[in-house]
Amino acid sequence: MKVKKGLILGAIVAANIAGIIFLAYFLIPFLMHDTTVHSPTALLPFKEAWDSAGMVLTIALAPLFALNFAAFRTLKRRREPYNILFFIPSFICLVAMLSYVSTALA
Repeated sequence: MKVKKGLILGAIVAANIAGIIFLAYFLIPFLMHDTTVHSPTALLPFKEAWDSAGMVLTIALAPLFALNFAAFRTLKRRREPYNILFFIPSFICLVAMLSYVSTALA
C-alpha cells in the first residue's frame, strides 16, 4: 500500500515539474514577443511564435491548474500558508493567458 501511494505521489511531483518546464518553455517566447515565423511556406494558423505560444498557454491553463490542485491536495504540509505556493504556476499561466486574450481581441 505504501509503495502504491509513493508511486502516486512521485507521479504527481513529476507531472508538476513537467508542467513548470512546459510553462517556462512557452512563456519565454510569449514574454519576449518573438515575431519570427517558423515555417513561412506552411499553412499555419499562427504566423508568429508569440501567437502560438499564447494559444498553447491558453489551452494548457486547465491541465496545469488540475496538476497544481492535485499536488495541493496530496502534498499538504504542516505549514498552511505555504500550501498556496502550489498555485503559483497556474497564476502565472492565467496572467499570460489574460494578456494574450486581451492582445488578440484588440
